[in-house]
Amino acid sequence: MQTWAGVLERRWPWTILFWSCLPVYLYGLLYAIDGSWWITFAVTLVALVATTVWVSRGSGGAPATTRPGWHVVCVVVLAPIALCALLHGTRELTRTEVGRVGDTMDPRTVNCGSVLNPIEPDDLELRLPAGYSDRAAASLPDIPISALAKSCQNRIAGNRNFAIAAFTVAVIVGYRSAGHVVRARGTASPSRVIANS
Repeated sequence: MQTWAGVLERRWPWTILFWSCLPVYLYGLLYAIDGSWWITFAVTLVALVATTVWVSRGSGGAPATTRPGWHVVCVVVLAPIALCALLHGTRELTRTEVGRVGDTMDPRTVNCGSVLNPIEPDDLELRLPAGYSDRAAASLPDIPISALAKSCQNRIAGNRNFAIAAFTVAVIVGYRSAGHVVRARGTASPSRVIANS
């Protein structure tokens, strides 16, 4: 019967720990990043530690049996995910946020700027669709600047949170992908040693 120390010397418990982090991690990113950012931070650290230990562990002292080709496949799958997450985060930081205001029947929009370049509340302006009549525009209710500022603040905060989420996903998935590169090199070594003996 294996002891806990023997089990933890293997790689598979750390792989399980890494992938088990993801549901909690995604919950923290999508729903709790404002008020409970420490959840995301803590789970990210656990995922990074799990990958680090996974890369450094042997397989109970025995030569690694995983084929290098498996690690190559994992890199081919994970690296583009990390790159897409990085690009998505960059887009969320730089994307100009233009949103509807008022109720669902109100055609007016406001340009809030972007996360990196938000428009100041005093500079916010309501815009009407092209060709909208002046008479119809005069019948629309006034919207105070404070309401516009609050709407833009929420939109910008949402974009910022998704950018943070995307960048953090890029870090942990990219790190895992790099771990597979290291493991692919490590699995090739024992075969060379056996061939030369």
